Order: sequence, then structure tokens, then C-alpha cells
Amino acid sequence: MLASEKKFTARQDELEEIARSLLVEDGMSGFSVERIASRSGYSRPTIYQHFRSKDEVLEVVASRSIEVCHKMVTQSLTCDSSPWHRAIAIVLAYEQIAHFHPTHFHIIEALGRPWIARRLPENVRIHYKEFADLCIGGFTQIFQTAQAKNELSLKPSVELPQLTFHTIATIIGIYSSIVKNRLIFRHTDSKSQWLDALQCLTCLWEGHGWTTHEENLAQIHDTIMRSCFPDYWVKSQTEILSAQVKLPAPKPA
Repeated sequence: MLASEKKFTARQDELEEIARSLLVEDGMSGFSVERIASRSGYSRPTIYQHFRSKDEVLEVVASRSIEVCHKMVTQSLTCDSSPWHRAIAIVLAYEQIAHFHPTHFHIIEALGRPWIARRLPENVRIHYKEFADLCIGGFTQIFQTAQAKNELSLKPSVELPQLTFHTIATIIGIYSSIVKNRLIFRHTDSKSQWLDALQCLTCLWEGHGWTTHEENLAQIHDTIMRSCFPDYWVKSQTEILSAQVKLPAPKPA
């Protein structure tokens, strides 16, 4: 790749990240080519070398976030173990998105807002629905398998669709709070917010009648990370070591 092409690609990545941040911060009201130019320091003509319009910026930003998140959940579905481990693998997919791709995590949330969704082209809306179906279908299938194995015994007042909803809603809520650095998380004595989030999900499942004899969540977390997300396992270990020796942690992608 020529130096000029590398420069163009690097600038494209930079502009997309700025656009994602603006969409997360201000919604559609603050999302414009002018704001991207102001935030980036590039001129409007330079921005138009990369995007023809505001709508194209939105399409590119949305498509990229959906692609990243879809890939992570797809990776989690390679977990070939017990239903309980497979469910945790999907949770850990969300964890890696929130931890290492926070703006993508927020964009996926934002795309569900009607005033943003209606601005998306049809092909992007279809891809977004495919991602949602992948997550919902993944959990639902796992819960069905757990029921068939007599590992999951739901209370009469709860049905599978509700369990899936409760699971995804909890994932989105708790990881969103961690990423946004909510006040409550800054004043809790937690050694690992990510591990605590996982424990929150397992407590939810146990409350709905999904019991397990496995207790060492840290070990399970580590095993599944090594198996399904080896690159992110390395990143997380590097982050831990960096904190221990007081080196700057790796920047989120």
C-alpha cells in the first residue's frame, strides 16, 4: 500500500471514530459533516473526500459497528461445551465489545432508537435485524437445550422468551453502566467490574431455575476467553499487567 493510501485509510478510521462519538454523545441533532470537520480539525472538502453526505456517514458508521458486533457474537457461538458455558460465551462477546470497542457498543444501542433507525438505508436495517436475531436466537437455542437436558427448570411464571429478554436487557444495562463509568461503579470496591457483571448474569439465571455446580467464575471466564477470544484474552492480560506496573493501558480499538 502506498503512503498516500495508508494516510487516507488512517484518516478514514479517525473520521469514523469521531462520527461514532458524535452520534453517541448528541444523537442525530449533533451528527453532521460540519461537526465532524470541527471535531477532527479537517476541512469540509477533506471530509467530503471520504463521505458524500451525512446519510452516508451514518450508513458507514452503523454498518461498521454492526459488522464488529456480529463478528464477536459469531465467535462466541464456536464454544462447543455445555449450554451454560455457551451462554457465558455470548455474554463474554458483549463484554469484549463493551470493554475494547465501547463506541461500537453504544452505536448498537443507538441504532435501536426509532429516530435513528428510520434514517438507515434498508440494507443496514436488515443487517441490524440479523445481528439482533443472532443474539436472541443464540440464547433461546441454548436455553432450549438446557431445558431438554433437564438443567433448566423455569418457574411457571416465566417462559423462554422472557428469560432471553431478561438476559439481553441485563447485559446491555450493566455493560452500558460500566462503559459510561456511572457514579455507582466508581464507588464500589470491585476488583473486576467485568467479572462482577458476569456473576450478575449467572445469578439471574440461577434465580430463573438454571442451576450449575461450577463456582469458579474467574477460571471459567479465562477458559472461554482463551478458547473463543484468544486475541482479546491477550489484550485483557496486557491491560492487567500494565495496571500492575503502572504502564498506560492499551487504547480501545
